[in-house]
Amino acid sequence: VTVNGDTTDEDNETFFVNLSDLTNLTTSGSDLQGVGTITNDDEPPTVAFNLVSSQGPESSTAVNLEVRLSTVSGRTVTVDYAVTGGTANDPADFSLPSGTLTFAAGDTSKNVQLSVVDDLLNEANETVIVTLSNPFHATLGSITFHTYTILDNDPVPTVSIDDVSA
Repeated sequence: VTVNGDTTDEDNETFFVNLSDLTNLTTSGSDLQGVGTITNDDEPPTVAFNLVSSQGPESSTAVNLEVRLSTVSGRTVTVDYAVTGGTANDPADFSLPSGTLTFAAGDTSKNVQLSVVDDLLNEANETVIVTLSNPFHATLGSITFHTYTILDNDPVPTVSIDDVSA
């Protein structure tokens, strides 16, 4: 049996060889079928953020943080994500519950969606750090966290004093 090699990480595969039309042989039914296993020898893909950091205005209500696989996989790949730091506060400045991204076999890109709150407070730019962990059928790549900077869009408040007559 010739096995064609590939470079796709996938489950081990089995095949059957059936013997038939035997002449001058006596055998039982179970001796007429052989089972072979093709053992996967390909490395799993790495999973990582596409960028180390990005930024956008506070008025951006939905921001996609792209996560990529290094190569196509023949298996379902999952990776967990969670907010692990930054200066922004949940839920006053953003919303992002922890979760799991699922890449179906053949997928190479998914997004973590960060919801930004457009408040009316003049404040410094703030950051949200999202980290990947616990990959399944993959290993973590070199960019395991992404820092998103929320650029404040609110005007500086003004103070004025009216003339007062006594």
